[in-house]
Amino acid sequence: MCSLCKNGKVDVARILFRGLIDKGLQPDVRTYNVMISGFCQEGQLG
Repeated sequence: MCSLCKNGKVDVARILFRGLIDKGLQPDVRTYNVMISGFCQEGQLG
């Protein structure tokens, strides 16, 4: 997900992130930080 967010593909990263949760996996702090950083870079602060 890190490379997806860095390359501006936050929407793809979001789908993968939701897939983790749907499969019962628990994202860790690093995963959340990568997602938050990607959203901030895209201006999606909401």
